[in-house]
Amino acid sequence: MTLRKTGRKLPAYCTHKPSGRAYVRLTIDGNRETIYLGPHNSQESLNKYDEVVGEWLATKEVGRRQSGPTVADIGEQYASHQEPLLDADKLYNVRNALKVLNSLFGDRPVAEFGPLQFDRFRDQLVKAGYSKAYGNRLLRIVKQLFKWALKRGVIDANRYAGLMAVDPLTSKEAPTKIVEPANDDDVDATLPLLSADFQDMIRFLRATGCRPGEARLMQVGDIDREHWLLHRDKHKTAHKGKSRIIPIPSSVQGLLLPRLLRPADAFVFGADDGDHPYEKRALARAIDRAIVRINRERSEADLPTVDHWHPYRLRHARATEVREQYGVEVAQVILGHSRIDMTQHYAGITEAKAKEVGKLIG
Repeated sequence: MTLRKTGRKLPAYCTHKPSGRAYVRLTIDGNRETIYLGPHNSQESLNKYDEVVGEWLATKEVGRRQSGPTVADIGEQYASHQEPLLDADKLYNVRNALKVLNSLFGDRPVAEFGPLQFDRFRDQLVKAGYSKAYGNRLLRIVKQLFKWALKRGVIDANRYAGLMAVDPLTSKEAPTKIVEPANDDDVDATLPLLSADFQDMIRFLRATGCRPGEARLMQVGDIDREHWLLHRDKHKTAHKGKSRIIPIPSSVQGLLLPRLLRPADAFVFGADDGDHPYEKRALARAIDRAIVRINRERSEADLPTVDHWHPYRLRHARATEVREQYGVEVAQVILGHSRIDMTQHYAGITEAKAKEVGKLIG
């Protein structure tokens, strides 16, 4: 085939197995059509594919220019504009919102995108299983995209007002997921396949109950070695004027000591001897790869497999453990929560604890 990639996925060159003929499916004037090209893999069919798809692309491009920019065009311009302004995590969320949006309406002209289409995007977030909080974050990103488009005259004020009228997700539509604590046996099975840095980071997360991001960005100067406390100036609730102090148990103080010989601004678990923090999702990806490898080997040996777990589940495991031993107030301090109900969410009472309470109250 001589056609080159255009930035959008080309229609597939398919085989009709009963007849051995090649075909391609195209949307022409709103109708889905199947066009047969000749014997599969023959030069005749390949040339016909180039001809048919080439004409289809040319017609599509003319229609696109006449109708103005598409949703994908504006989305890419918006992402490029935001790239130097956002950190990696926020840019990831923008790209994720655009991925879902483009899967539904990437080729649709922006001038034809309205509240009905935005409602379909909203429904897709529910089908994808996003939580209320994250789903609404993606909704806000798309609203910001169209506000940006409004300022540049791409859409009019009436269309923008219609988009803003779409409601956010509710708890009933996108309920908060119950995250189970990580199983220590699964964690122990995963550790040998990870780097020394990631092994120590996981042990630290399990012992302290801190957020993965707090461990990832922890610097040598953040640690008070006299009292073994981690002071985080930049954290989730810092904008509310709340402090974040994390006790470091003696069980993990030893693994930190060699890392604390680095300069004060070095990252304790950072790449290149602490010069740079690890990318946010690096640990989770490494865990996923390790578990896939473990389960492949265990399946071949007819052994029980390991459940997939995320670094945040280490926090849940520590939360449940601390609550059982010391009560919810202590767990609230360790987790850095300002509300007891959030601690309750993280540290659900276990069956064993429920039985103990049942005996106490008769």
